Amino acid sequence: MKPRPLVIPAFIPQEGCPRRCIFCDQAAITQTPGRPFSGAALISKTLQIYQPRGRNRNRPVQIAFFGGNFLGLPNGKIAELLTVAKKGVDQGLFDAIRFSTRPDTVNDRRLELIASFPVETVEIGAQSMDDRVLEKSRRGHRVEDTVRAVERLQRNQYQTVVQLMVGLPGESKATLEMNASAVCRLAPDFVRIYPTLVLAGSPLAEAFRIGTYQPLTLEEAVEKSAVLAARFLQNGIAVIRMGLPADVAADPQQLLAGPYHPAFGHLVYERLYFTTVEKMFSKSKPLKKVTLRVHPGGISTMRGLNNGNVDRLIEQFSLNHVTVAPDKTLERYQVAFGEQCHSILGTA
Repeated sequence: MKPRPLVIPAFIPQEGCPRRCIFCDQAAITQTPGRPFSGAALISKTLQIYQPRGRNRNRPVQIAFFGGNFLGLPNGKIAELLTVAKKGVDQGLFDAIRFSTRPDTVNDRRLELIASFPVETVEIGAQSMDDRVLEKSRRGHRVEDTVRAVERLQRNQYQTVVQLMVGLPGESKATLEMNASAVCRLAPDFVRIYPTLVLAGSPLAEAFRIGTYQPLTLEEAVEKSAVLAARFLQNGIAVIRMGLPADVAADPQQLLAGPYHPAFGHLVYERLYFTTVEKMFSKSKPLKKVTLRVHPGGISTMRGLNNGNVDRLIEQFSLNHVTVAPDKTLERYQVAFGEQCHSILGTA
């Protein structure tokens, strides 16, 4: 399996965006104020931040333009950024280029523009596969735009990433299934899942203040994300990130409400492990002392943050002690109890 790249982000907050989506405040998310920029200055600043970490020669490195609508930029700006990034590739600083963009900007003319540059991965900000949710979120595109964008990118041999959000305005019980099924049919290479947060500079902040929007609780966001993650992993689609980076909460005045947690992705996988064991225990009542076996890479996730899963199991099933032991014979995402052995991906 090809190693996952080290992604070095260069932020262009809300550049190229034709409108402000209801949830968006990229300046807060990226901790980068929007202002005119040059490609050379942007990449130089990016390297100043990330270069001290050194290059991991065991992994490819991508320079990534995030935070805006890359293919919505003027042609000259796209060419400028890609030209400077290509110089970095030629110099051995990076191996390839990556960017995120809206689905309705992926067309043949734009793909011709980037064809001569070493672009490897394109991330599509789908956010939802429910047209009603897209309308209420002021996205200005439809599900069919996402479908066409991913299919066009796949035909042109680009790695594709679909970005989804849970907790958007207008979301219903049916939205979760629509998101899971539609993305699985598209079969992108990767998926990102983000919970909707209320950021002070976003239009959603006003809806929250007047009471017309209520964000998900952390519990609800974890549960919805766990369902999506399990479906995607079952279908061979890697989930490369869940939740926003810790910088989002750096300024408490920016984050008004919503299910933020610095280890959101860890909580999602914790939930899948817990649900799996819960079902196993319901089939075979546990004794007072229990040993759960997992792949060595799943020890901390099975135990949970601050032993959260272990404590919940002890309380819920009146146990005295739970041991989580490594078992190299198990595959990733498997958990065993006695003779029972199940994958956490079958619990959604």
